Amino acid sequence: MRTSDSIDIVYNYIKDQIVSRGIFPGNRLIEEDIARKTGVSRISVRGALARLENEGYVESSPNRSACLITPSKEEMVQVFEVRLLLETAAARLAIDKITDEGIEAMEKKVKECNKFVEKFNITEYVAINREIHWEIIGACGNPYYEKFLSELYNKCTIYLMFFDNSEIGAAIESHQAMLDAVKKRDIKALEKALKKDLCVSM
Repeated sequence: MRTSDSIDIVYNYIKDQIVSRGIFPGNRLIEEDIARKTGVSRISVRGALARLENEGYVESSPNRSACLITPSKEEMVQVFEVRLLLETAAARLAIDKITDEGIEAMEKKVKECNKFVEKFNITEYVAINREIHWEIIGACGNPYYEKFLSELYNKCTIYLMFFDNSEIGAAIESHQAMLDAVKKRDIKALEKALKKDLCVSM
């Protein structure tokens, strides 16, 4: 098996553990244990942990095991502030570029969110929430916005999954406002909806 394939195995294993809440913020990620559970070498485990650290999920320090990040409220306020700035800038580029197919896909995902009013599933919600935002971000045509926003969103994911107490109704309302603004190609309305949506999470 190629090293890159082994790294992917570990990477996906840890991501699955995060979304299934098999590991929690602050939990140590011990190389030997992960290697035994995934059947790959510790070198591959290190490669996967480095990738996860680069993406903002994991933090490490010299002579200590890597661990899943534990974002503080202050840190997350800062992350959401930067995310709002970048996402608003990306939206300005995307508003006239997003295709009808992209709008249809976004509308479908916004409708999917409505089911969470009756039966909330944080794992599914976080995934769909990201997809809604990414229909806009992906249409901006600038891969650097996608790269940096992806790292910020990964940090937000940990916060949303384990610490956020926002009302789901408010999030669904802001998503609908985003969709309505995109349909009208109304950047001012989209900026307002993005601010409402991201501030709900802070």
